[in-house]
Amino acid sequence: VKKPIYKRWWFWVIAVILVIGFTGGSNEPEIVSSNGGSVQQVAGQTQFAIGDTATLNNVFVTFEDVTESRGSEFIEPADGNVFLLCEFTIENHTDSELNISSLVCFNAYVDDYTTGLSFSAESSTNKNALDGTIAPGKKMNGIIGYEVPRNWKTLEIHFTPDFWSSNENFVFVCNK
Repeated sequence: VKKPIYKRWWFWVIAVILVIGFTGGSNEPEIVSSNGGSVQQVAGQTQFAIGDTATLNNVFVTFEDVTESRGSEFIEPADGNVFLLCEFTIENHTDSELNISSLVCFNAYVDDYTTGLSFSAESSTNKNALDGTIAPGKKMNGIIGYEVPRNWKTLEIHFTPDFWSSNENFVFVCNK
């Protein structure tokens, strides 16, 4: 009588190797460089601030700057609002192309309320939006724009480099 396959020692060795291979290490972003110790843990998430560079699964993201704008001659925010232009640099250190979509990869919250991407905000500047493909070993720099109340206090941006696995993301926070 043969033993069932799950009772053989080599079956469990292969199973453990496969589990380790599929998990692929940490699913939490880690700090690469900081603007002076701003990294913090809030509600089980690691949050990064302006000037921080974080990495997750060989994708490096730097939160460069946040600029408040009243628009341009032709494009202005609604009364009582301002544009927030958030600049990021994304580096692809993986073996495959990285597709970035400002609509799909970024979610933002202003004072704990969700806010949507503003094409008007992005159009009011001469900087590139964060949309496109990053080849292995290459970088992308650009902005994400939001229209928010003038008296905003906290901006929280969630960036997911692979929108198919939404549980792995970076959280960047900016206080006014």
